[in-house]
Amino acid sequence: MIPTSTLTAAPYLLVQGDIVRARVLAANIIGDSAYSSVSVVGAAIQALPRQPALAPYRGSLTTTTQIEVLIAPLTGVYTGGATITSYLIEFDDASGGVDWYEIQGFTTYTTQLSAVKTGRTPAQEYRFRYSAMNVFGWGMSSTEGIIKTIMVPAKINVPSTTVVGPNVRVKWSEPANNGAAIASYTIQIRGSDN
Repeated sequence: MIPTSTLTAAPYLLVQGDIVRARVLAANIIGDSAYSSVSVVGAAIQALPRQPALAPYRGSLTTTTQIEVLIAPLTGVYTGGATITSYLIEFDDASGGVDWYEIQGFTTYTTQLSAVKTGRTPAQEYRFRYSAMNVFGWGMSSTEGIIKTIMVPAKINVPSTTVVGPNVRVKWSEPANNGAAIASYTIQIRGSDN
């Protein structure tokens, strides 16, 4: 057995994905045999997972009081050449990225690509990051993804229309904004043939 750390250091300087090619000789009290031919098929150098290319992002189950965070799986060279055995998803609990707390993946290993964090404050900004683990350990954390506990505005109740001089006024009650200021309204008028 040769430690991977030996093969990635001088004088070999192999990097992730390089094939380890070897030749062997036998020795006894008389002397050494000739070397074998160099192997043409071999094991590839493996390493820690790389930093994920994408930040965590908002899932469709996000509301004003819970966040669904989604992550992208590591594939190809990002795995370090070894099977990913867990994804650690962390969040800052609205600390501005100062303090980080596990949601899943470290205490109990999992390769699940989503997590839901409940009990959140409406209209609050939360930061998320993730890292992956393979047989060599944990890779670097992703860049931070920011998710706010906001949703689309609530549905407006039926509007009313009244004639005001030569105009028609369309009036409605303002709906719940669900954590984000309402930027605009769109009014559609139904024609006589609709």
